[in-house]
Amino acid sequence: MNFLAEEVLCKQDKLSFALSILLTLCMGRATQAQQAGQIESMKLLAADTGWAATRNKLFRTADGGASWKDITPKLNHKHQILSSVFFLDVSTGWALLSCSDDRDIAADNSCFALASTADAGETWSVAQQKIAHAFSREQLEDGYGFSGRSWLDFVDSQHGWEILDIATNSANPSAGGRLKSLQAVTVNMQLAAAEEVRRAEKGMSWLATTGSVSPFIGLFGTVWGIIDAFSGLGTAGAASLRAVAPGISEALFTTAAGLVTAIPAVIFYNQFLQNIRNLAQRLDTFTLEVAAQIEKTFT
Repeated sequence: MNFLAEEVLCKQDKLSFALSILLTLCMGRATQAQQAGQIESMKLLAADTGWAATRNKLFRTADGGASWKDITPKLNHKHQILSSVFFLDVSTGWALLSCSDDRDIAADNSCFALASTADAGETWSVAQQKIAHAFSREQLEDGYGFSGRSWLDFVDSQHGWEILDIATNSANPSAGGRLKSLQAVTVNMQLAAAEEVRRAEKGMSWLATTGSVSPFIGLFGTVWGIIDAFSGLGTAGAASLRAVAPGISEALFTTAAGLVTAIPAVIFYNQFLQNIRNLAQRLDTFTLEVAAQIEKTFT
């Protein structure tokens, strides 16, 4: 009987030890989850690659969610909050962060930093956003200012936009900002897009002129060489290869020079023209998307 009692007590001790280990593991996972926070946004970039963001952390997976890596950008500020995240592909992405140092209410309200990566979050390049103080100190103390919410979107690695949400005091809605004319915003964006297209078209006229004029210059050299060949033939007084060879050589050389100049010019002109048309189309689409988002958010 004593032997059976000791065996039962031993099994109870083993069971208690196993339960304590299990409870410790569960509490550890709960603590990690609590530290990470609630998922605010996430996106799948490829079959096994994606990202998920909480209020303070940005995580990335490359194995279908089996493991997650913390790729949060680090700022030189006391507090930082992930405001918006956008990835163009599996490696190129941006993160807009709001920051504060608990020193000045105006500086803290307009403190934003844009972090960019080209290696899937292994390294980040951080640029401090220069945002004018749109609110007075009295308005900030009354509850107005940037709420910390934002939206990021990019059409390629060079062109994108960001929208900062403005918090207003419901007790005094007249003090908050509202969009007065969506058409004016759309026209300004269209003018900016047209200016970008004009800048991209700079130098295209030289390519077009080179591609169209060079063959005629080569043809002129060909005619001049043939004239020189016949002149040499007349001077020699007899038909021989030695008499006409120099002129024909010059004629063929100028023809080849004209073609060597014209063919690459035409090829590059057509390629650049197609790229400019694609850029113009993306900018038009971008303008419509921004206008739709602004109308949805601020009207």
